[in-house]
Amino acid sequence: MKKLNQLLIACLTSLSLLTGCGSGFDSGEGKKIGQIVKIGSHGFFCSTYEAELIRLHQYGEKIMKTIPESARILVTSHDAFNYFGLAYNVEVDAVQGISTESEAGLTQINKLVDKLVDKKVRAVFFESSVPRKNIIALIEGAHSRGHEVASGGELFSDAMGPEGTYEGTYIGMMDHNLTTIVRALGGEAPEKGLNGKLQ
Repeated sequence: MKKLNQLLIACLTSLSLLTGCGSGFDSGEGKKIGQIVKIGSHGFFCSTYEAELIRLHQYGEKIMKTIPESARILVTSHDAFNYFGLAYNVEVDAVQGISTESEAGLTQINKLVDKLVDKKVRAVFFESSVPRKNIIALIEGAHSRGHEVASGGELFSDAMGPEGTYEGTYIGMMDHNLTTIVRALGGEAPEKGLNGKLQ
């Protein structure tokens, strides 16, 4: 996790350089003050936003550790969560590849059903931007083999939530995904998420 934290800091530093955040400007009194940055529909002091990103990542690390190690398997519609697996030490599997246009083959669905049954995976996840049919096929396939797999809920992958909502911000989207995954896979996370704002 130390390397991941260093990567996060490096990313935040890059964000600061690209946007001018953190560089501040002279108030005329010799004091450096931050720059306001518009993110979503909110304006943030950039340094405050960076702190929120770090807090979000730490929340993710903390709650992901509450999932039993053998249950840390994230199965979704398409291959959009590899970053998540690397960041939070979770095995990630998908029905189809990176493109949401590609069709999932029967072989891949059967392979994933085998895994769901063998590893007793508790839940699989829909994605907001991908049709549900392949995840439903997984649930039904596992059921036909005597293993009940729940729908863990819907994750945001290629899009955030509706504009003007908490989930429509990057922090809200990640809070939603983290909290949804942890609760569905047998871990402990507050129902309303990190900031108590999840719907």
